[in-house]
Amino acid sequence: MPQRTGQITFTGVESSGKTTLSRRLADATGWLLLPELARTDPAVLAGHAGPADLERLLLTQHAQAQRHAAHRPVLCDTGAVVLSIWSEVRFNHPLPQAEAIARHTALYVLTTPDLPWEPDPLRSSPTLAERLELHDRYLHRLAAWDLPYVIIRGNALEGRFQQAVTALRKAGFAISG
Repeated sequence: MPQRTGQITFTGVESSGKTTLSRRLADATGWLLLPELARTDPAVLAGHAGPADLERLLLTQHAQAQRHAAHRPVLCDTGAVVLSIWSEVRFNHPLPQAEAIARHTALYVLTTPDLPWEPDPLRSSPTLAERLELHDRYLHRLAAWDLPYVIIRGNALEGRFQQAVTALRKAGFAISG
């Protein structure tokens, strides 16, 4: 059976393990990992990002993923859902192209906020109540946009990794081992 191709996007609230899990899967599979662009974006790092910057990040991430996902599985650390929710929560500004771009992902991996919050210059929701409220928003968005997703839970990386491998295999992605 040929290897399924496409974009696999990790989504969820801050400090929920998206980066750690996506890196673990990239290491195990050899698939390309596209990192979260906001982590290196000058406007974001300077604290001056606005809706236009998030729109730019959305379009850039989408172009990068599409360039590679037609030929192989591509793991994306965040994407359209994260950026759209960030823009709405922080700036009360929707990203009009986000829903159409979100549909290019073959599978969303939604990480739950059951890991301890770790401080980071880009993070702003340290309380569990805030993160749970945002998590509900992610669930609602994925369902409202009728996007394919799996929920990854637990506070142990290996358990989360095994859940993700099982979900990816079920979605048709070939993972050896």
